[in-house]
Amino acid sequence: MAWEAISKVDVAKFSGCKPADLNDIWYDQAISYIGRYGGYYNPAIAETVTERRSGNGARRIQVGKPPVTGIVSVSIDGVAQPITDFDFDASGIYCVVNSYNNLTSRLGFHKGVKNIELTYLSGGEQGNEHVSLAIMMIIREMVAEYLSEGSNARIVEFKGGVSTAIDDSLLAWGLQGKIKSIVRDIIGSKNRFG
Repeated sequence: MAWEAISKVDVAKFSGCKPADLNDIWYDQAISYIGRYGGYYNPAIAETVTERRSGNGARRIQVGKPPVTGIVSVSIDGVAQPITDFDFDASGIYCVVNSYNNLTSRLGFHKGVKNIELTYLSGGEQGNEHVSLAIMMIIREMVAEYLSEGSNARIVEFKGGVSTAIDDSLLAWGLQGKIKSIVRDIIGSKNRFG
């Protein structure tokens, strides 16, 4: 699955190295980390997603399948809301209502159990801007780690050939924390409670 969301040349420029210096497995690992820490399923495919969330009074609700690229509909307690009352970022939908009514307020979504139904667009070309940036930043961290610890990197069998991988011991030395921060800052993290 190497280099689908972004070109190897672009990542090399961003990372300050030559495309030949980048290992294909690093791309696959970056996509895996985005899925693990950000909740992505297949960021290259655009899809319409409908899900129910519990309102907790917060202004923003994190979605289950980022990146959000558009809002189709929002219902609260079974009542359709004007789409203009909401906006989105890569990982969530938030209320922008400036006046109070019985369902939403400028303070956030009405409290309830699975009372919010969101239908939104996820993935596709527009969503790939976030994925591409995260991939570039993750691989840049991997390149820096490999250059500083290269002789300790483990060689692994991958797709019938030999590739260099950053193994788990290197991730334990701080790279994992950096990768989590990159994904959460750019994409957001999985919402395990909604």
